Amino acid sequence: MFGIVKNNNVIKLLNNYESFEVGGVQYPPDWIAKTTSQEQLAIGIYPVFEFSKPNKKFFNITSNTTFIPANNRIEIYYTSTNKPLESLKLLAIKEIKQKAANKLQITDWKVIRALETNNNLSSSITSLRANIRTAVNVFENSIVACNTVVQLSNIVNNFNFPEQLDDI
Repeated sequence: MFGIVKNNNVIKLLNNYESFEVGGVQYPPDWIAKTTSQEQLAIGIYPVFEFSKPNKKFFNITSNTTFIPANNRIEIYYTSTNKPLESLKLLAIKEIKQKAANKLQITDWKVIRALETNNNLSSSITSLRANIRTAVNVFENSIVACNTVVQLSNIVNNFNFPEQLDDI
């Protein structure tokens, strides 16, 4: 990403391959890709360095864009405030239960067939379904016990369901 700077102020951020105008001259979308950094700097085009952006699912985010003349670049950094923890907990639990329901639904027809025909359900299917339910229970207990939005985001971002069977 690049940006247009005039009088040490960021005028506009440019998406890749976007046409733009500087000093009354219209530049084609591929101009930045075909020029050197010296040519870009000469007309006030600077590269953009973007700092890590917090996850908007857990945080309210504001961005700040600043031209750093000493580094010949534009920097975008973010500040964040936590969203309400209890609301996030409820949402995380609701989402994981829906995902679990979707995963269990894949084998529901086998459970129904086994019940209707008085046959046994394979142990691999039984184990998989039990593992999914156990994983959700552990997840939910971890969510209820967490005290900060950062803890919650780590739990949510690191959760994985048990592997599905290939031959379902």
